Amino acid sequence: MIVPFPEFTPDQHDIANGSQVISNVIPGETSYRPAHDISVVSSNAADARITGMIALDDQAGTNYIFAGNATKLYQLVSSTSALTDKSKVGGYSTATGERWTFTTFGSTILASNYSDVIQSWQIGTSTAWADLAGTPPQARSLATVRDFVVCGDIIESSTAYNNRVRWSAIGDETNWTIGTSTQSDYQDFFEGGSVQAVVGGEFGLVFLKRGIYRMDYVGAPLIFQVDQIASNKGLAARDAFVRVGNTTFFLDRDGFYSYDGRQITSIGFGKVDRYFWEDVDVTLLDRVTCASDPINQVVCWSYPSKDRSDQTSSDPNRVIVYNYRVGRWSRFDAAHQLIRPILTTDYTLEELDTISASLDAMTTSLDSHIYQGGELILAAATTDHKIGAFTGDTLAVTIDTPEAALADTRRSLIRGIRPIVDGGTLSVQIASRNRFNDAFEFGTASSQNTNGMCPLRAEGRYHRARLNIAAGGSWDHAVGLEYDFVPSGAR
Repeated sequence: MIVPFPEFTPDQHDIANGSQVISNVIPGETSYRPAHDISVVSSNAADARITGMIALDDQAGTNYIFAGNATKLYQLVSSTSALTDKSKVGGYSTATGERWTFTTFGSTILASNYSDVIQSWQIGTSTAWADLAGTPPQARSLATVRDFVVCGDIIESSTAYNNRVRWSAIGDETNWTIGTSTQSDYQDFFEGGSVQAVVGGEFGLVFLKRGIYRMDYVGAPLIFQVDQIASNKGLAARDAFVRVGNTTFFLDRDGFYSYDGRQITSIGFGKVDRYFWEDVDVTLLDRVTCASDPINQVVCWSYPSKDRSDQTSSDPNRVIVYNYRVGRWSRFDAAHQLIRPILTTDYTLEELDTISASLDAMTTSLDSHIYQGGELILAAATTDHKIGAFTGDTLAVTIDTPEAALADTRRSLIRGIRPIVDGGTLSVQIASRNRFNDAFEFGTASSQNTNGMCPLRAEGRYHRARLNIAAGGSWDHAVGLEYDFVPSGAR
C-alpha cells in the first residue's frame, strides 16, 4: 500500500487528509522537491544590513544586480563577484526602518529609500548612482505603470503625504510638472490608511493598509481611472507582494491572496493562513519580503518566526512557499535578511576562483543554474550582508503522512515502510493508536536497509509515519511511503 505525501495544511485538525508537518521542501506537481541552503555568490560583504535588491538584464543580455543598505548602493560586478560601492558622492542617510525599493523605466533604473532624492542609473553609461533630475518626490514605493513612474507614500515640498500616489509625466521620469500636457498628477486616498505599495505593469495596483485600488490609463484629462477593488483587504507589510505575469500575490492581515486582474482569491484559507499568523513575529512585519522562483513556479514569503533560535536577531529565518501551478504549500528554514530573484552570469573556470579557491569546497554543483547566464533564481541577502542563492546543500527534511486506517478500520501490524524517494539518506518513524482521542508519539527512527525498507514494528488501528531525509544528500523527488502490513485484530 502506497500512501502519497499530502498537502501541507497545518490549519486543519491532525486527522485530516493533509499534514501539519512538512518542512524544508518545495511543493511540486506530484511530489516534493528539495529545498536548498544559501550558497554565497558575492565575494565580499556590504558594510551593513542589505534592505533592497534588484536584478535585470539589458537588450544586449548584460546582467545588472544592485543592492542597497542604509548608506550605500552596491553593484554585484560579475567579473569579480564583488559587491562594489556605486553610491552617489556622499552616500545616503536612510532613516531607521526604511528600505530601498527599485523600478526600471526604459533604460533607466530608479531607486528610492524615502529619506533621500530618488536615485537614477542609466544602463550602459552610468558608473555611479545620481540624483534623479527634475523635482521628483521622495517615495517609500516605486513602480512603473505603462509609461509612467508612480510613487506611493511620498514627501513633496517637505510635506509628507502618506495616502498619496504621484506619477511622472508620460514617458519622462525627470518631469514632475502637473498638467494636462505632461499628464503628471496625483491621487489621494481618504480611507484605508497609508499607501503600502504600488505594483506596476499594464495596470497599476495601489495597496493601502485596508484597501486596494486599480489604476487604468485612460489618457488626458483624467489620465488614470482609479477604482477600488477591495475595501476589506490590504497589504500587511510593504514588501509582502510579488507580481507574476498578470497575477499579484500578496499577504493581508487575514491571510494570503492572489489578484489576477479580475478577482481576488484566497490561496491560504484552510491551509496556512492561521499557521502563518501564529508563527510570525508580528513585531517584525517590516522584515517580511516576497519573491517568485520561476524555476520551481513558486512564490515565497520570508519572515522572522517566533521560534527562531536567535531571539536577539530580527533577521528572517523561515520561508513559506506556494506553488501557483498546483495550489500547494510548504516551508523551509534558512537565516537571511531578505529574498529576491537574481539573474545568473556565465562563469569560466577561472572566474569560479572568485567564489571558491577549491572546486571540492564549493557547496553548489557545477551543473547548477547559478553558473548559467541569464537564469532567474531565488536569492537572498545573507545575515553577514552578502548576496547568495538557494543553491547550496539540501536541507534536512521532515514529512508526516496523514493518519490512516490501513486495514479498513481494523488494527494492523506494520512490519516496515519503504520510502518512495529517489535518493538521499532516509529514515522513518511511526506513531500508532487505536482511538483518535488517544495520545500518539513517534517511535525511534528506522534507517533504510539495502532492500529499500525501513524495518519497524508498530500495531494499532490508526497510523501516521514520518519521513526524515538527512541534510546534504542528493535527491529530486519525495513521492510517498509504501507500507508492509498485515491485519492484526477485529474491528
